[in-house]
Amino acid sequence: MTAAGALDFEIVAEQEYFDRAAVERERRRGVVPDIPGVAVNKGAAERSSRYSRARLEEMAEPTEQVAFGRLDMDEEETFYIGHDLIRDTGGEVLVVSWKTKVAAPYYKATTAEPRNVRRKRTFQCDGNTILNFSDVVLAAISSTSAAVDGTPAHPDLSDALLAELRTARTGELRSIVATIQAAQYEVIEAPLRQLSVIQGGPGTGKTAVALHRVSWLLFNHGEELKPDSVLVVGPNRTFVRYIGALLPGLGDRVAHRSIDELRPDARVPLRIRGQEAEDVAAIKGDARMAKLLARALSLGSKMPLASQPWVVQSGKETFSLDGAEVAAAVRRAWDAGGTYNQRRMRLRTWFQSTALNKRAAQIRWPKPNAAASLTDRIIAPASPASLVQWVLGAGDRIEPIHKELFTDKEAAALYRKPQAADKERWTAADIPLLDEADAIINGIPLRYQHIVVDEAQDLSPMQLRALARRSNGSMTVVGDIAQSTGLWARDDWEDLLQHLPQALPVARYTLRYGYRVPRQVHELAVHRAPEIAPGIELPQPVRDGDEDPHICLVTEAHVTGQVVARVRRHRDDGLSVGVICSGSRRSAVEAALISANIGWSDADRGELGLPVTVVSPESSKGLEFDAVVVLDPATIALGSERGDRLLYIALTRTTQRLDVVDIEPDPAKSPEPVMPAVPQQAAPRQNQLSLPAVPVGGSVSDEALDLQQRVVALITADVVERIKATAPEHMWPAVLEATAAALGGAGVTGERQAQGMPG
Repeated sequence: MTAAGALDFEIVAEQEYFDRAAVERERRRGVVPDIPGVAVNKGAAERSSRYSRARLEEMAEPTEQVAFGRLDMDEEETFYIGHDLIRDTGGEVLVVSWKTKVAAPYYKATTAEPRNVRRKRTFQCDGNTILNFSDVVLAAISSTSAAVDGTPAHPDLSDALLAELRTARTGELRSIVATIQAAQYEVIEAPLRQLSVIQGGPGTGKTAVALHRVSWLLFNHGEELKPDSVLVVGPNRTFVRYIGALLPGLGDRVAHRSIDELRPDARVPLRIRGQEAEDVAAIKGDARMAKLLARALSLGSKMPLASQPWVVQSGKETFSLDGAEVAAAVRRAWDAGGTYNQRRMRLRTWFQSTALNKRAAQIRWPKPNAAASLTDRIIAPASPASLVQWVLGAGDRIEPIHKELFTDKEAAALYRKPQAADKERWTAADIPLLDEADAIINGIPLRYQHIVVDEAQDLSPMQLRALARRSNGSMTVVGDIAQSTGLWARDDWEDLLQHLPQALPVARYTLRYGYRVPRQVHELAVHRAPEIAPGIELPQPVRDGDEDPHICLVTEAHVTGQVVARVRRHRDDGLSVGVICSGSRRSAVEAALISANIGWSDADRGELGLPVTVVSPESSKGLEFDAVVVLDPATIALGSERGDRLLYIALTRTTQRLDVVDIEPDPAKSPEPVMPAVPQQAAPRQNQLSLPAVPVGGSVSDEALDLQQRVVALITADVVERIKATAPEHMWPAVLEATAAALGGAGVTGERQAQGMPG
């Protein structure tokens, strides 16, 4: 028999097995709904009904393949690996779930460490119809594939993995259950009772790994971990929507929320209507705000003087109560600890019981129903909103606390004019303050047994506190320090971890391999990456793309036309397209797409799903597209203190194609529109990620101009013009020498001569 004939024969045999397993799966699907009918009572029937619904949700759809892999072990055992456990009527196991320990070697076995696996087979299917399969005979080649000199073994790239990486994106994160790699599986099966930190660069699959870990934990720790005790948190609504379908597809339904939506049970629904200056938002995110709120809340208590009677009006009567007796009751209520409202309730209870006792003894005392008003006079009622409003609008009234915690400038920045509760213009930065206030007034919210927080590297201390109070310590914290941007950009994990629970051990994992980002794109994006995040291990790309990045240099007049042309090309090839640009370019891009009759989603508004998506560099974090068009990289790189990281993020959102539309500087115009000025309070950072630039239609080459060189030229021209405008000619050399000294540089003669200035 020929090799082709043998392959066809084996596919037929495997298909017969798949068909048999599919019949048994559908038989089971038909049996599950009948389970409640055999219950002995109504309560049991309800529990059985919930059980049957959960089992049906866990099962794969009838059109899905029953298995994606097969393990042939050294002991001559064979296991088919799939979404569900499938048995026949006699109890024989036909397919094991990917979550079982039996299936672990399918993911963990490599050519370097076979783990008693003789052969690993991966199926490519259309529905449940086998199209082909690929085999890796591990035991036969393990002796030649071990890591050398301590270098980690390269992952085994199966045809199934490569096919998955080339599959068009649809606006939702897909399961990787059939293609989980050994290094990823190590994180998935990590112990539950720890705080797991996953550091992973672009394309390492860290988000998918964290979500598959949830499914694995629910299956293997079902006695202590239930779906309603798990929370998945993302940085924004767009991201949550992007990842939201993955776990239900694996049969697990857990809560998904953005960091700003942690409290679905919030007592007062809030509308985010205000805009916050960055310096104010930074102060509000600082952990010092927790101390400010707690100290300010204590000002709501007014201790009666023990040395004199406490005179109160109750109804039409006036009472003179023993000040020492009341003061002692207040101290007991307060010193017992707990929340603000628990202390109020203790004091109220004391007033009620004392009234009953005093009046029974014929001692003049307010009636028991006056307990609430008497309590309010001593420990005033408070709500989270009223406390935050008071703290932000109290001004001089809390000056002593401000002086202890903040500078005068910070205290002044926090102040805003008091508003009626229904008129308050709450901002996103206020939400963690409201959550903190709610915790100290009403008590901590529901604790989860496990929390996954993705893109954690950018969260403020106050946001991290909100997560910590919801956690029992078991967490999976996911992110990439090299992509840390915004007000709380970090260079390591230590600052973040100090705000999270410390009750359990901390385990750190680094995902070394980048699967999604093609090698050519990776090499372009990391041109100066070691300076972006010193000490962070960058991922190693494992595959080549089908084409090199396309970098074009166009004039301002041709920018939008070039963007439309690149978008149309990718869209017409059936690819999803992400257009990433800064805010200053946004309106022109949107207008051009509308004019070209190209529909698009706005990811910054939570929209995903159309073939073309327009998104800012900040909101693109965590998303992926088949093709990406990055517009005006100079503006992205130089538009903020961490712009270099934003450009790195933008360039690495693609799975297949990358276009960079760069803009040729116009010497007749000021460079400011190309390079927004860095705010005065922040020291300018050197552009740490530069791109080669070539003419329209060209490709990257060694001779291409460097974007950084052109940026330096623009800066130099701007500086020279400012010096010419403000200093007489005879002072130019002295000004330049002083400038060089202030910057720590030397040797500016060449620059002076190049600009036509005296040497």
